[in-house]
Amino acid sequence: MSAQQKGRWQLSTGRLSKKVVFWVFTGVVAIEAILLIPSVWRREREFLSQISEVSAGKVAVIKKITEKQIYDEELLAEVKKLQELEPINLSGKLQHIIVGGVLYKYDGSLVGTFGEKPELSFDDVKGAKVLNLRSPDGDRYDSAWTPDMMQKSYTLILRQDTSSVKLELKAFIFRIAGLVAIISVFVTAGTWIALNPLVITPIIRLRNDLIGAGEAISNDKEHPNFYSASVQRQDELGDVIAAFNQMFRQITEAISDRKRAEANLASTNRELEKSNRLIRQVFGRYLTDEVVENLLSSPSGLKLGGEKRKITILTSDLRGFTAISERLSPEEVVKILNFYFEYMADAITKYQGTIDEFLGDGILVLFGAPTAREDDAQRAIACAVEMQLAMEPVNAKMKAWGLAPLEMGIGINTGEVVVGNIGSEKRTKYGIVGSNVNLTYRIESYTTGGQILISEQTLKAAGESVNVSGQKQVQPKGFNEPINIYELEGIRGEYNLFLSSKAEIFKPLTAGIEIQYRVLDGKHIDERILSGRIVKLSAKEAEVYCDPENLPSGLSNIKLNLLAPNTPTDVREDIYAKVLERPAAPGSFYIRFTAKPPVVAAWLEELSS
Repeated sequence: MSAQQKGRWQLSTGRLSKKVVFWVFTGVVAIEAILLIPSVWRREREFLSQISEVSAGKVAVIKKITEKQIYDEELLAEVKKLQELEPINLSGKLQHIIVGGVLYKYDGSLVGTFGEKPELSFDDVKGAKVLNLRSPDGDRYDSAWTPDMMQKSYTLILRQDTSSVKLELKAFIFRIAGLVAIISVFVTAGTWIALNPLVITPIIRLRNDLIGAGEAISNDKEHPNFYSASVQRQDELGDVIAAFNQMFRQITEAISDRKRAEANLASTNRELEKSNRLIRQVFGRYLTDEVVENLLSSPSGLKLGGEKRKITILTSDLRGFTAISERLSPEEVVKILNFYFEYMADAITKYQGTIDEFLGDGILVLFGAPTAREDDAQRAIACAVEMQLAMEPVNAKMKAWGLAPLEMGIGINTGEVVVGNIGSEKRTKYGIVGSNVNLTYRIESYTTGGQILISEQTLKAAGESVNVSGQKQVQPKGFNEPINIYELEGIRGEYNLFLSSKAEIFKPLTAGIEIQYRVLDGKHIDERILSGRIVKLSAKEAEVYCDPENLPSGLSNIKLNLLAPNTPTDVREDIYAKVLERPAAPGSFYIRFTAKPPVVAAWLEELSS
């Protein structure tokens, strides 16, 4: 295909050329159509005027007759003759103009009619309101002559045949439309032909230059030979070509500068990445990945200070682990805690919690700091359930090590705290401060092993997907008003996690086991030594009978010792338990063991089995 033929093909298939030609053609047609409408209207008025003039000439003969004294019947007879006059040539055929009429006296009384009755009436003509009326189909045209025009006290209305007008208009429209089509074709063809050398070919070549420039930049090639570099045009397209060449020069210069900067930056980044890896490796063992990333990515991450924010706080604690650890070597204690924390950390990380700190065998977890999310409360609840479920594999390992099983209590609270970097310039900790932190610890202190308690604020924040099995009203130490706390069963919906529940099976003890117990108030032990008797026993709980005046309050902690005769001495070691808020017989209360020496645990298990 020759270059000329290729140019014509590009012209005929180019999208831009098609659009330009289409709008040129449409514009010409639209202009001609705008001019055609008034021309047709004027032409129509001319045809109707000619017909009216013919009828007026015939009416002039009648007017001369009315100058003489004549009767109504004689005048009507003369008027009827108008219909019988010789036809005239209209649109190439002979036709009668007047096809009917009606004659009225000056007062509107009818003299007579002939032929087709006009649609124009005396009431329409009266007062010269309407003198001409064309029928809807355009084939008839009614004209009226009033007494002033007739020079006599008569009104004449004639019905005229105008069907030839429609034919004349059609012929006129066809002639004009043909002329419009010819003009449009010539203008469009001229535009089409002029587009190729002036617009389409330069644009196509500029497009090829752009493609070549893109390939050169992406493949890091040398400067290609651009067609547009040799074009000198003093118009808008010439400005575009000049801008393209300037842009390419700037891009190639910028790429060269970037390569030099990248080489320097790559070297710096390698050194920085080594430092960051070391920082993450060291600090990642003490802080969460999220906190470490926040410190590294933000220049202000290490500044002291905080902000008020509503978050959900989770705290957990192992029941009686302090007493257990006293019987183990430091190496064994650390081994157990590391194994336990590994399972807990996996669950916390899964639900995007931030481990603020490990407190002995307890964990403080934040949901909503440093990053706040809409579902902080739901994730905290799901995390707590999964942490309790993870105690099963933990205790399987404890059993394999020949150790007593562990039990954990969890408290969750939602509220406003101050969160940020706390400490000094030499020693800083990312943490939280506020009454809601203390409240979370208080809520956790009411739990027994395997239990999760949540505050009313957390229940509201988590929504309807949360299942609770009970409600308690407590007044934590340091708080003026009582609060509602709820025992968690699980969470539905997306997480669908539930605690496994096993009913305690109690064995009545006929003789009972005499005990002495003292109530714990925080870290302090009440000086009073109280007496009681275990009357029912299960694997983890017991029912105690005592003096009704000495019933301990629900959720309080007690330290007790067995006084049963004929029992080994080590069975009399200290046992720790929590008083349950469960209905019991008068003078009785239920307890759940939180820490039992191994010998005591074995002995009680033997009694309850």
